[in-house]
Amino acid sequence: MSDARHQGAARALLERHGLWLAALAIFAAVAIVITRPLARDPSATVFGTPGDATGQITLIEYRAELGVGPLSSRTTPEESAPFGLPLPGATALPQVAVEEPLQLARSVLGDAVAAYGVVLLLGLVLTPLAAYLLCRHVSGSWWGGVVGGLAYGFNPWVIEQAHGHVHFVHLWPLPLLVLGLIGVREGRRWGWPLYAAATLVALYVHTYFTLFVGALIAAFLIVDLVGPLVARRRRLALAALRRAGLAVGIAVAALIPQAIWLQTHRDRIDAALAGTRSPTDTTTYGSRWFEWIVPSYRNPYFDEWTAPYRAARLHGSNFAETSLYVGLVVLALALLGATVAVLARRAERPRARAAALAGAIVVVGLITSLPRMIHPLGIGVPMPSYAISKVVDEWRVYARLFAVVEIGMVVLAAIGVAWIVARLGRRAGPIAALALAALTLVDLAVDSVHFPSGAPPVYALLAEQPPGARVEYPLVPPVEGRHLGYIFYTEAAGRPLMNGGKPGTVGGAVDGRLADPTRPWVAPALAALGVRYALLHDLGTLPAPGFRPIGTRPGGTVYRVAAAAAPLMAVPGDGFGVPEPRPDGGYDQWLERQTGTIAVFNRTGRTSRVRLSTTVGTFIAARDLVVRDRDRVLLRRRIAGPTHVAFDVTVPPGETRLAVETDRPPTRIGAVLGTPEARRVALRFAGIGADGPGTPPFVLG
Repeated sequence: MSDARHQGAARALLERHGLWLAALAIFAAVAIVITRPLARDPSATVFGTPGDATGQITLIEYRAELGVGPLSSRTTPEESAPFGLPLPGATALPQVAVEEPLQLARSVLGDAVAAYGVVLLLGLVLTPLAAYLLCRHVSGSWWGGVVGGLAYGFNPWVIEQAHGHVHFVHLWPLPLLVLGLIGVREGRRWGWPLYAAATLVALYVHTYFTLFVGALIAAFLIVDLVGPLVARRRRLALAALRRAGLAVGIAVAALIPQAIWLQTHRDRIDAALAGTRSPTDTTTYGSRWFEWIVPSYRNPYFDEWTAPYRAARLHGSNFAETSLYVGLVVLALALLGATVAVLARRAERPRARAAALAGAIVVVGLITSLPRMIHPLGIGVPMPSYAISKVVDEWRVYARLFAVVEIGMVVLAAIGVAWIVARLGRRAGPIAALALAALTLVDLAVDSVHFPSGAPPVYALLAEQPPGARVEYPLVPPVEGRHLGYIFYTEAAGRPLMNGGKPGTVGGAVDGRLADPTRPWVAPALAALGVRYALLHDLGTLPAPGFRPIGTRPGGTVYRVAAAAAPLMAVPGDGFGVPEPRPDGGYDQWLERQTGTIAVFNRTGRTSRVRLSTTVGTFIAARDLVVRDRDRVLLRRRIAGPTHVAFDVTVPPGETRLAVETDRPPTRIGAVLGTPEARRVALRFAGIGADGPGTPPFVLG
């Protein structure tokens, strides 16, 4: 009798939960196949290429080494040595719903690569499962839910984002948010709690999810309010207004901690984003019509024509952000679903309302994803991104609203699948649905990429050497994928990395002036900064002076920095833009704020009085230049054109920061030249020379 009871309980449990568990098993199987061999050994494989994925993994490791959480802005000594690099804790609160699990997984698994892989796989299962729950509820069909889940969880955009942006794999709160709103409209008890919980989580997955949530709420308000207002049904309109107020109120309340955090950390956030944003981004990274209907450039069946077609039309963007293909199978099913919902709107009002919401989601998301200006018939028409970017300038890739558009598409497609299954009956219907699921996966297929997490052998050679920081060449900006590959191998190298200074900092200025290792000042400057090793990738050999080869292994050649350390050097730092090479081999650097600093490095071991000299120019208008050492004015000069200036300063051993000030704010280059150039500049400094009693002259570019 006991066994019979247990069997009955198991059967009841299976009948109650079997359908969604079966869907879960399907999604997990597809995720494992797509990410192979990641699922076999998450610690040995990185899904993607060296770039954003390796940057995220290294950030996890930095935090673990410092013993801090995602919100910490402590400085890691492992990058931009000897200055160190502040962690992006100031920008982390809007992403803590994924950042914290990443850190937790690192502490449990003891490996950042494995932690990243596990969290990535989790997102690839939860996202289609959430879409399944939404689509099954609306369509009333298990098959409709499965096809909708496959289309939302394994489309080209999600897979491309999985190659570097783990946050955009965790889209699962968005379908649940929409399901909550549909439940609210249907009067379900779980409607508001589900909506509130999904909204709260979504707003802390990534900064862009605030934009996504806003678009979804806007679509709901349009559908819920327009009908009663047009029909002038006062009671229904008041009920819709109450729902609108509560929906917006919940979202605003969930955003309050984020808004307070962002406002109180404004300076750090601006510093972290310096050099990574431009007003033209809303045009560059807006969606184009063909991106929604042309298969992926890596579709294994169509790539011979789609890859060159898309490559010729990138409009300054990249393949990851332009992979917006919704799927022709999904599009056909969505059109069928929309037609079915319209024709049966009187008999099936809840489904018709859900279909109307899905259609509004598609329209709102699609329009908002467009560039800031479109030009039908040659007439410039501003799009929503134009107005939004005036208020929130952190969002620059509006094409990411694909995550919203595809929700509406899969809901309508699920209705279409349900109609087909119902019309074909219990035998033929599931066969047809299975064929549609297979066609959807083929249509949306993408050849994924991955690489082994083990370091190239050259890093083992470097790890065998005595302690000391390293520099890797080619020295590229910290936002480039190659640099994010360098930092990924820091643990294997066992040596801090000099590369990685952020634009607008002393570290960034030093990096810019040391980018060409053949310049005569590079080896002495590296030695002065404590850099003992140079690792060259694909650059041939270094000139003998200042560098001595240690050995070559697969991945590069290791050199020892053998030059004597530069006793004194000076470089424009905080507040200045990136160094720009001149034809004579030197560098110019623009002051991009009204205030900045000049960093002076004294490696003589004693206090020295030196004379610093440089040539200063101005952009358009004459400006006053003041240089201070704390409260003491070292130089005051009116700059109306290229002007040679010199001043004396006493510098103790170590690093001294001199303040640079000008009386006029920087001028936007584009406003003067009539171009899209958004950079603002004030004064231009050439390389700074340093000399003094008993000190050899030295110029850092």
